[in-house]
Amino acid sequence: MQENHYPDLNEVLENDSALREAWGKLPGAVQMMIMESGVSISSLGELEMISEHFKHSPGAAEPHG
Repeated sequence: MQENHYPDLNEVLENDSALREAWGKLPGAVQMMIMESGVSISSLGELEMISEHFKHSPGAAEPHG
């Protein structure tokens, strides 16, 4: 059985200020979708691509009001 050698998202966010800042600007629903998906993110470009994908997914819209 192989172990997952990808860095934990929290670890990456702690160590990359640009990534942490971009993460903080994402809607909460998108953050949750990314966390629940289990995708590996290790760069700002990956975060931008993945967040764009999830922003267009059902359930990504924050309720207004």
